[in-house]
Amino acid sequence: MSDINEQMSGDAAISVPCERVKTWRERMEALAPRADGHLRVGIAWASSPESRESLSSRLTDWAPLGAVRGVVFFSLQKGAAAAEHTAAPVSLALIRLEGSMESPDDIAVIENLDLVISVCPIVANLAESQGVPVWIVHPNTENPAVMFKRIADELRQWSRMGDVDICVAQADEQMLQGNPQAAEQRLWQLLGEAPENVGVLNSLGVLLWHDGRTEESLTLLLTALEQDPLHRDTVLNCGDVFQTLGRDEDALALYAHYLQAFSDDVEVRQIQECVAATKVGVTA
Repeated sequence: MSDINEQMSGDAAISVPCERVKTWRERMEALAPRADGHLRVGIAWASSPESRESLSSRLTDWAPLGAVRGVVFFSLQKGAAAAEHTAAPVSLALIRLEGSMESPDDIAVIENLDLVISVCPIVANLAESQGVPVWIVHPNTENPAVMFKRIADELRQWSRMGDVDICVAQADEQMLQGNPQAAEQRLWQLLGEAPENVGVLNSLGVLLWHDGRTEESLTLLLTALEQDPLHRDTVLNCGDVFQTLGRDEDALALYAHYLQAFSDDVEVRQIQECVAATKVGVTA
């Protein structure tokens, strides 16, 4: 990747024109449509020429990752090692983005990925600076077969989490389109597969609340808060349900707990103040 070392000063995010990000999103979409519900993972199996350290792994060792369903792999490799793409394991179905790519293009591609797995420190730092999740591979620290099997197992678990999030978004869309029955059926199915997923619990709780099943909704939202007491959407939704039930004290306690951690959240503070004022007015 050209000129990355200079641009990585302070690990600050590097701004790329939106049009360039959009262009690469469309190119990647044409190669691997998002409609298939997969995750996009970029990999770099060796350090780039600009790296201070010479690190490398054999691309053939990455074969176990190809057995993970629902994942599409894009090559982020630069330098001489990029030629190994032609010998990539068939299971990886590794996609190489053709054409001359300058540094901004590299960044735009990374911004369209869900995860980066990299031996190259420069690629890893770049992904991290752009807010993209990154797993750093340290070659020669353990047996490659063991290491990449472990990475594949972790990726399999990570991809399942992503699948659930995608399905929750699809169910939410069904609800917005006026098909709550289909959305509810899908969310109950997801809850059976991921009973501790906060997103599923929150979405199903909201759906039931709008359907008038307030107590059942509250049970789901409180279960979500047991998993993540500071999940903002669930805090707001649970607070609304508490107010619907006339439990303003519980709503205020919920907001107060959240604001202890996020004191600069103006919207939640305004809601808290509004509920408190209403309560005082009722008492008076």
